[in-house]
Amino acid sequence: MHRLSSARSHVDDARIGDGRGRRGTGVLVVARTAWRSLGVAAFVWGGVMARPAMAVSLHQAIRDAWAQDPLRQSLMVDRQAADNNADAARSWFPGGPILSGQYYDDHALGSNQGYTTYQTGVAVPLWLPGQRSATIRQEQAGGGVATAHLAMERMVMAVRVLRAALGGATARLNVQSLQDERRALVEIESSARHLMDAGEISSSDHAAVASDLEAVEGRLTEARERLADERAGLEELTGQSDIPELDEVDGHALAAVRGGATVEQAVDHDPRLRFAHAQVVAARASDDLARRSFMPNPEVGVDAIHEKQYGSPWNTRVGVQLTVPLPSEARNVPMRMKAVREIAAAEREERQTRRAVRADYSRALARLAASLDILRHASGRDRVLARRIEDLRKGWVTGETPVIEYLRARQAGLEARLQQQTASVEWRGAIAQMMIMAGETP
Repeated sequence: MHRLSSARSHVDDARIGDGRGRRGTGVLVVARTAWRSLGVAAFVWGGVMARPAMAVSLHQAIRDAWAQDPLRQSLMVDRQAADNNADAARSWFPGGPILSGQYYDDHALGSNQGYTTYQTGVAVPLWLPGQRSATIRQEQAGGGVATAHLAMERMVMAVRVLRAALGGATARLNVQSLQDERRALVEIESSARHLMDAGEISSSDHAAVASDLEAVEGRLTEARERLADERAGLEELTGQSDIPELDEVDGHALAAVRGGATVEQAVDHDPRLRFAHAQVVAARASDDLARRSFMPNPEVGVDAIHEKQYGSPWNTRVGVQLTVPLPSEARNVPMRMKAVREIAAAEREERQTRRAVRADYSRALARLAASLDILRHASGRDRVLARRIEDLRKGWVTGETPVIEYLRARQAGLEARLQQQTASVEWRGAIAQMMIMAGETP
């Protein structure tokens, strides 16, 4: 039971968002809500950027990360070892044959008077009633634990890749937004310089534009550094620095994964809970084996004795040997109590994992609903500000609007656009998290 606490320790690793969630009515409701809002999200995402010709999907990135994860190979060895142990337990005997040999001689030194005895034997241990089947079930349960552990670790790796993808996508959006802002400010600064030279605006207005341009340059440098850091993290996980695309993750994908399942049904499919349950099954199988191993294995064999006395012919005898160790509480009670403690610990861990996973689903549902609301409001704010910025731009060109007011409007528009684009990324990330928690790869 050395992995007993792994399921609960991976619950926090599999979380993406913090915050307090509320219990949802089912994954299908969320999927339908997400799909109804897909029109808004598609509008937002379409303006973010053109997809590269050789873009890497989130699905492929997760597969690449899992393929090169060192833990995967170790867990596969564990599973293969458990399968081999189960095959070995199907043997007729619980152990190999036991060979014995003795030699006795009571001749006095220098005398031919006495006996010479040679004795040899071979014996095999025997299964106790039900012990062989219990051993097979225990090893099969160990294989189930290894398989469930593989699925859970794959889920944890998928969440890590998703986090890195979300961070990379957000950083890339920030860089692109700042680049657009810089290009616009360069044009504004050039126009402001001409207007200042013509005496139509003051030097302080031109200085305000130039100051904003320098500020954007500094923020752009920081954003590029963050993007490089996010790419390095992705390269560490997947072996390549390309940021996975999330545009294939939508409400349709979520609905296909868990059609009409409720939250409780979805929780039952969570790899973390399945791993915890597999450990309960393994602990019970170990207890059953301990119960059926109520005494050391008896042994049965054949002995042959070859002896001779001086002046007499050789005497050869063949017989059957049976060894039956008797049960002992000093041996059985500690063995049973250890198995009982392992069952209790595994069941406690399963209950705690179920509560933690259910809370995670509530958070994920709340996060998905919140991201939809944020996306709608951010889209509306962006449209309103876009019209205001255009009006202020025209007013600035004609000299009716101060440049400071125009720049402030542009800054607000930049923030609104980033909020809108980030909300779209978070929306898709919430859907991807729901799919990963259901044991699927987005």
